[in-house]
Amino acid sequence: AYGDAGLEAAAVIFVTVAILNSTMGLWIAKGENGLSEIVRMPLVYGSVGGLTLAISGLTLPRLIMEPIEMLGAMAIPLLLINLGIHLRNLALRDVRHTVVVVAIRIVGGATCAVLFITLFGVSGVERKVLLLASIMPAAIINVIIAQRYSTDPSLVASAVTLGTLISLVTIPAMLYFAG
Repeated sequence: AYGDAGLEAAAVIFVTVAILNSTMGLWIAKGENGLSEIVRMPLVYGSVGGLTLAISGLTLPRLIMEPIEMLGAMAIPLLLINLGIHLRNLALRDVRHTVVVVAIRIVGGATCAVLFITLFGVSGVERKVLLLASIMPAAIINVIIAQRYSTDPSLVASAVTLGTLISLVTIPAMLYFAG
């Protein structure tokens, strides 16, 4: 929506959120010994390896890259299947909790973005992208994290789904509001 400058700002936000999710998110989900869990995550090593290749300008041989790309292409469909499996366990009692979780996600995200923008004087396309990113629904990877650490994956799956449905309204509204 905001061109190349918006894409650059969104990439920085995405990487920041992914790092926080893969560190603090895991630490919170795991609870005790959370720090040791972070060091065991393949994402940490994959990120370091990818960053090292990007900075050095080296490229992996096609023989290695092709299987990696094939595995990467499978990630989203597998995450969606996992999401569907957890949605089948959704109970009516969870709907109220789901609405609260999604409301906290959207209102809390927007509030944090406005505070950040105000405190640091963010303006222009970066402001618009930050506002938009702040109301995005929770990522599907959170279902996997909740499943791995037994922290109510069905509730997380329902929050991801409801947040995604609500984003059909909130994203266009934020695009209009942010300009």
